[in-house]
Amino acid sequence: MSDYSIIEGCIRQSTHNSTKKSMKTKEEKGAMETFYDCTEDIAKVLEKYYPEIYVEDMDRINTLVQEELAEVSRRQARDNLANEANGGSR
Repeated sequence: MSDYSIIEGCIRQSTHNSTKKSMKTKEEKGAMETFYDCTEDIAKVLEKYYPEIYVEDMDRINTLVQEELAEVSRRQARDNLANEANGGSR
């Protein structure tokens, strides 16, 4: 199993590069620049694989990325609670 999301996998396939080599990390960029770069990449992937799609309105893609980020935050919070309940260290 890979350690990246389906969306990131699509982006990796579309660019034929490892994201570690070709993209700056969000620490190197700002959070908003990373967000907008990600949504632009998703739009490009959609347009590449589905030529009939032309993304003009980024609202749905923005919402998708926001929901994914919120899910990661919830998962991290659950993991933190579980770690605290189990004594803090493994």
